[in-house]
Amino acid sequence: KKEWGTCPPADIRRCLCSGTTTASSTMGACASNLTPEERQALAASKRIEKDNYQDFNTELEKIKLLLLGAGESGKSTLFKQMKILYGAGFTDSEKRLYLPRIGFNVVEGMHFLCQAVMERGLQAKLDPASSPYVEQVLSVQPGLVPPDAEMAEMVNVLWKDPAIQEVWSLRSELQVNEAIEKFFNKIDELAEDDYLPTEEDILYCRNRTTGITSQEYLVDSVNFCLYDVGGQRNERKKWIHCFDDVAAVLFVAALSEYDQTLFEDATENRMVDAISLFKWVCAQGAFADTSMILFLNKRDLFEKKVQTVPIRSVEHFADFSGKDANFTDGVAYFQGKFEAQAKSRGGSKVITHITCATDRHTFRQIFNACKIIILEQHVQGMM
Repeated sequence: KKEWGTCPPADIRRCLCSGTTTASSTMGACASNLTPEERQALAASKRIEKDNYQDFNTELEKIKLLLLGAGESGKSTLFKQMKILYGAGFTDSEKRLYLPRIGFNVVEGMHFLCQAVMERGLQAKLDPASSPYVEQVLSVQPGLVPPDAEMAEMVNVLWKDPAIQEVWSLRSELQVNEAIEKFFNKIDELAEDDYLPTEEDILYCRNRTTGITSQEYLVDSVNFCLYDVGGQRNERKKWIHCFDDVAAVLFVAALSEYDQTLFEDATENRMVDAISLFKWVCAQGAFADTSMILFLNKRDLFEKKVQTVPIRSVEHFADFSGKDANFTDGVAYFQGKFEAQAKSRGGSKVITHITCATDRHTFRQIFNACKIIILEQHVQGMM
């Protein structure tokens, strides 16, 4: 006799298609003695087994992509960009749900700036009209509140204040999301009663990922399932649950954060942490035959930052020998740092792309190139 648990796939497929069981011929003979209720239950059982097998095959056909990287690297932005480009996009209802989160980003960002003004003793540089708003911002805990006229008035007064602008110029020393500038500059528009967030607003809206989020996409008749997991240190212990049957790891690191520290540990440089994390990922046995694609992200912010913050001025990167304020030399330096961590992968090389996750056109081209590599390696792995 063959049991269902040990029946090889070919036999199961044959059994399900023929509508017979693999137990014994006597079982088929006894079926004529079943009551109508028992026959109905048997038919239902067969349907469930067939559905389960079809679901199993469907899962096998999916190409699993794992999105990894440190917090603030732009992982979640990339995840949202994939939904816009290859998924269903965002409905108007979903877009409206981002308004409270945008409001939170605005108030939290201004809270950090006002706090920095006080900590650095810059109160004397505040305009008289700004002081009441500084006190107001510091007296409340940022909440999920959509932008309104009162919030717009506060931002308009504070954003042009010289003391606020001075600490903004030092934002790499603060835990401030640089993209918040976009919202400060369009706060009047955001505060309109009938305002509907754009896809660009959604991409720039910061929302720290916790746990594991997944999304399926059909790209050129190929099923992809992308998993995004939190990048903060306390979230990384959950990564191990996503390591099975991964076709490609998409590792995201922010080029522009070479002079910044971690949100959760102000003593640790973000770039140093990202390089160390990439080394750990590359060393995982589960990824030995997995495509490893490195996205060096936030190229737009990096290009601006190298004009004012020399790479070698950061103690961790004093060995930088390229030209100051040179984008190409800076990218090559950090690309070399990351790719040197992949030695444990032997002959399996890392594919590197320099990205800006908010640039839709460029990102589409990059992912299409990655897709070809992923599919080729996936097919090889099945042979």
